[in-house]
Amino acid sequence: QEDRAREVLRRHRSGLDAVASALLRNETIDGAEVGRLVDEAAGHQVRRPPRLPEFSGSPRATKDPTSTNGEAKAAVDPTRSRPPR
Repeated sequence: QEDRAREVLRRHRSGLDAVASALLRNETIDGAEVGRLVDEAAGHQVRRPPRLPEFSGSPRATKDPTSTNGEAKAAVDPTRSRPPR
């Protein structure tokens, strides 16, 4: 395990150096910038960006953890106002 970690670090050393330099210049960088720096140093895309789940536009039914019979209910968006009763 340790040998594998050392090999990965050796293989991506130029990317690590680029990230370290950017951190010294800017103090903070986001994950997208880290990925860009590592990819640029390697000369190719090192890691694919994570795939975000697609949004269908309607709430998914989820199991209600408070329900004793396991019935499903629609997910509630707390940012939406409720209609008057």
